[in-house]
Amino acid sequence: MACLLLLILTPPALLGALLWRLYGLEAPRSPLPPRPPARPGLWYCSHRADRRFPFQHLFIRLTPSDASWAGRRPDLFSQRDAAGSAYCTLGAGPRDGKLYLEFNRGFDLGDPVGFEEPIPSADSAQENLRIATLLDAADSYGQELEFAAWSRISGRGYNCNSMVRTLAGRSGLPRPRFSRHLLLCPGIGRGLPDTAFAKREA
Repeated sequence: MACLLLLILTPPALLGALLWRLYGLEAPRSPLPPRPPARPGLWYCSHRADRRFPFQHLFIRLTPSDASWAGRRPDLFSQRDAAGSAYCTLGAGPRDGKLYLEFNRGFDLGDPVGFEEPIPSADSAQENLRIATLLDAADSYGQELEFAAWSRISGRGYNCNSMVRTLAGRSGLPRPRFSRHLLLCPGIGRGLPDTAFAKREA
C-alpha cells in the first residue's frame, strides 16, 4: 500500500524518472522462442504485467537436473528448452475474478523476460526437495482468493507476486533480489493467508 501511495503522491517529473529507471533495468524485450534458452535448476523470472509499463509479473521456472521428474509429472514438465531439457513454469493470474495458480501459463512461456535470477541449490537432493515442496504448496492452494492487480488498492484480493512470495516462503526459498527495486513487483510485500492453502477436497 505504501508503494502505491508513493506512486500516487510522487510529482510527475519524479514519477517519470522512476519509470524511466525501471524501463532501463529490464532485459531487451524479445519474445521467447518455442524452445527458450536453457536455465538449469530453479529460476525466478518475470515479464510485464501490462505490456505498456515496466511493472513485473513474477513466476518460477523449474528445469530439474533429475530427469525423472518429466516421467513422474508429464502433466507439468511438458515443455522443452533449447538444450532439450524438460521444464515447467509456475505462476498465477486472474481468472473469473480469482487469483488462479497455473503451470505453464501462455504469458509465462512466451512473453519477453524482463528479469531473471537463479535460485541456487546445494545439490540435486536439495533441488528435488524444493521442487517437491513447491508442487505440494501449489497443489494445496484452493483457487478461492480474489484477484487484485494492486493489492489492497484496486481491490481486496492478491496478485501473482503475492503468490510467488508465498510459494517461495513455504518452500524455504529467498525472495528474488530484483524484486527489491521500488515498485518493480507490486504485491511482493503482501503474502497470501495460510487459509488459502488448506488441502483441496478430493
